[in-house]
Amino acid sequence: MDEASARLAQLQDVIGEGPVPDAYREGRSVDGDLESRTRWPVLAEAARGELGPLRILAVPMQPGGRMMGALTVHHPGSDPRRFDLRRAQYLADAVGAALLRDPEWETDEHTSPWASRAPVYQATGMVIAQLGIDPDDALAILRAHAYTQEVSLTAIAERVLSRELDFSQTDISGNEDP
Repeated sequence: MDEASARLAQLQDVIGEGPVPDAYREGRSVDGDLESRTRWPVLAEAARGELGPLRILAVPMQPGGRMMGALTVHHPGSDPRRFDLRRAQYLADAVGAALLRDPEWETDEHTSPWASRAPVYQATGMVIAQLGIDPDDALAILRAHAYTQEVSLTAIAERVLSRELDFSQTDISGNEDP
């Protein structure tokens, strides 16, 4: 993954909007650009300064009808050329099928391709317990904190898991109580 791809993925993860969340939620390919201020306004604003104009395609990985993520491709600029959606979907499903055949993809081993998401899920559970809120709100708090601190969602999750960050000990302004 190149630096632009990594940053784009991080921004979508933290902000919770963009082609990947849409593709995952809707179960269909999402093609768009960061020049459009109406579709993903927060993502566009955050990414445009760092990454410049990008055309993005997110394709759900659904081998055998099982949603397991989204494959993302991008190219610089906002060229209206269309991606070949049929080929992109075939590739996404092939990658998903290959991962399903990987015996480590669903394990608890930290070497599995999906291990980086585990801390986020665990931290979400801890925030639920700390604040007595529902999972969507807990994840929104983690995302907001990551966004305001300008760090990855995983970095905030690791702080929660190490008990360095406890939202029940944080005032409404986001400052931790002494």
